[in-house]
Amino acid sequence: MAHERQAESTSALSKDREVSSIPRYYLDGSNDATPSEHAPAESASAQRDSHWVYPSAEQFYTAVRRKNHAARAEDMGVVVPIHNAVNEEAWRRILEWEHEWQTDKEAPGPQLVNFVGRPRDVTWRAWLRGLAGYQMPFDRHDWTIVRPSTDGETPHTVRYIIDFYAGKAAPP
Repeated sequence: MAHERQAESTSALSKDREVSSIPRYYLDGSNDATPSEHAPAESASAQRDSHWVYPSAEQFYTAVRRKNHAARAEDMGVVVPIHNAVNEEAWRRILEWEHEWQTDKEAPGPQLVNFVGRPRDVTWRAWLRGLAGYQMPFDRHDWTIVRPSTDGETPHTVRYIIDFYAGKAAPP
């Protein structure tokens, strides 16, 4: 019966997926990377130059419920755009950082290989800040990017670990 209620509530959710501004990099078959649930359905080789595709409201809701988080289907119209905007801001900040390291201005910019949510894993920085009395993050993403090169060298892989914190409480 609970399964029927979930099926009923997801049937009204959008199945449309939004294409992000984040360039998507697919590792070739010689690597051990596996396709992400966020990857487009087309083959990796055909989509090498495409952009990251966000999950639909239905996919997002299903993933949240699968992780046993409390969620309401009717909230997905608000939650999903916020999720996407937060990821776009994270990418913008990664690009700022990468700009400082880019030595070959002719090389294409960084591309996202994948990201993994790891909300239960605490970074050493968050742990130390927690010991000092600061708020702990509510989520963590590990983003893996590549820095492509124009000189034929193997692209350089970099991992960014991003802690997400709740905003400040509103004044009473």
